[in-house]
Amino acid sequence: MTQRRVQASRVIQRVYRGFRGRASFRYTNKVQLVLLVQKWMRIKWAKMKLRAFVKMVRRIQSFQRRTRARLGMIRRHLGMRDQALELTAGMKELSKVMEMDELFDDTDTHMHEQRLQLAKYLDGVRHILRRAYLKYSMILVSQPEKAFQMSRPQFGRFVKDAGLLGKGSDIDNNVIEEIFNKCNMDLKVKRPKGTEEATKKAPSKDTGKAVANEQQVMMPDEFVEAVIRLTNRVCGPKKIRPLHRRLEYMFNKHFTGIAYDVDYSAPTAPGLNVPGSEATLLIERYQESLPKLFAHYNGGDDSIDCVEWMLMCKDCKIIDASTSFSKIMDLFVRCNQEELEEYFTCMEDPENIREMSLEFDEFLQAIVATAYLSAGKKKTDTFGDKLQHLIEKMLSQVLKTF
Repeated sequence: MTQRRVQASRVIQRVYRGFRGRASFRYTNKVQLVLLVQKWMRIKWAKMKLRAFVKMVRRIQSFQRRTRARLGMIRRHLGMRDQALELTAGMKELSKVMEMDELFDDTDTHMHEQRLQLAKYLDGVRHILRRAYLKYSMILVSQPEKAFQMSRPQFGRFVKDAGLLGKGSDIDNNVIEEIFNKCNMDLKVKRPKGTEEATKKAPSKDTGKAVANEQQVMMPDEFVEAVIRLTNRVCGPKKIRPLHRRLEYMFNKHFTGIAYDVDYSAPTAPGLNVPGSEATLLIERYQESLPKLFAHYNGGDDSIDCVEWMLMCKDCKIIDASTSFSKIMDLFVRCNQEELEEYFTCMEDPENIREMSLEFDEFLQAIVATAYLSAGKKKTDTFGDKLQHLIEKMLSQVLKTF
């Protein structure tokens, strides 16, 4: 009886396990089928996305192959533009010509490449440009306020000394006037009719050109533009190309020589800072009055600028037949050797030359140098006599204010 029960129990267990097994099999089979379907769908979706991605990559690669050369040229030209801007930042007088597209119409290469070549060349001849501008902005000066500003007659003198004005030349006074006026044209600004600003550079009804104002001056950036326009009139694109080659020809033949025929070394000041010399003894004699004279004209600063120096020379009646404003300016500049060297080589803005000033030791050097150039009252006057007369003349003019 017990054995039958055991056998029956085993049969029941076997049936139950079979039922559970079949149910588990069916469930497992369903799960596996679902997993297979999910896997298939994921593979299909991945293949579709991969095909789309590959297609996009091929399109991008095709576009890059078609535009690689063009993009390379664009990057190259933008790099040239950035280099030209860097050179312009270190030489402010180039800023105007770098923005004038009309100067690069004849170029055989890209405009940015020509700009870079022009900026490099002008940066290389910076000292020549600034020496020429300084030289001709100091001649024919009749007023202290006109110091270091090139006027129309001074620009005409520059063109004449360069050998560009004369018989057989395409340059005449009308061309000089035209170039000077073009370089002085401002941006078009609407002004009320009848105002002084509206009439200074109003267009002429007959010629359509700007009417020159007698008070116009040419600043360093305008001088660079004038040199380029003058070069294009002398040897245009039909003779020499491109622009920097024309400038190289003009500088070698016309401009370098006239820029370097002026001596900018320290002026002759005999006996200055030499113990026992006439200059030293006279400075010691007037050691109380000379600082007062310096303080009277320095405007409360510790130095005397060019305008104050020229006003002092004018007030003290130093300007005569033998000593002109130009000579006085030349002495002032040559007494500032450090500022002068910086101006020729590394000064970013050349207009800062107008801020050049004399400290007290340079002021004494300028006085001694002025006495050396001045004519004495008598032919037998020694240098000491001329220096003493000059100092007494300066002090006598402002003695009442001390």
